[in-house]
Amino acid sequence: MDSYCFYALEETNIDDISKYILDKINGRDKILILCIGSDSCTGDSLGPLTGTLLKKHNCPCTIMGDLENLVDYNNLTQKINYIKDHYKDHFIIAIDASLGDKNNIGKIIIENGSISPATALKSGNCSVGDISIKAVVNRYSSIKYANEYILQQTRLYYVYSMAEILSKAILKAINDNLNSHENVYLKDTRDIFSNSVPSR
Repeated sequence: MDSYCFYALEETNIDDISKYILDKINGRDKILILCIGSDSCTGDSLGPLTGTLLKKHNCPCTIMGDLENLVDYNNLTQKINYIKDHYKDHFIIAIDASLGDKNNIGKIIIENGSISPATALKSGNCSVGDISIKAVVNRYSSIKYANEYILQQTRLYYVYSMAEILSKAILKAINDNLNSHENVYLKDTRDIFSNSVPSR
């Protein structure tokens, strides 16, 4: 599976993350960003924090999942079915927090294909997304039930910082994609008018 990894706690990586996402969007004009997670667990709040920040900055696409309207294990299956019924023609970007190797903490992993949320807690088996964005907020444990505790103990500062960097990168990618559409439209319009002007 095609994937790319970025360190998410450095503002200097915003452009690199944005360019990679823009390349995956590939000119599509219908985009839905699904931000998965819960505000009741610090480590799992990255998705709704990202969705809230994107909405705050008026990201010009459909955003599902924020601090006010969560997409979490309680309604995830329902939301995925809704997306399949009503957003069939949209490019889906799925975002979720993740636990991983100690060396990967603070990294954002972008992959082609769907994401399977809540695998760290073994509480779900749903997959969604044309590309998936996972932010490694803390270390994964092989000990049963330990991962829920680890997510609860994850510092909000790091989760919020990652959400801030990620939202800035996504917003830049969406706006750059929109601007490229407008430039193509203007070029096509100029071509139409130039071809319609009679020669003297």
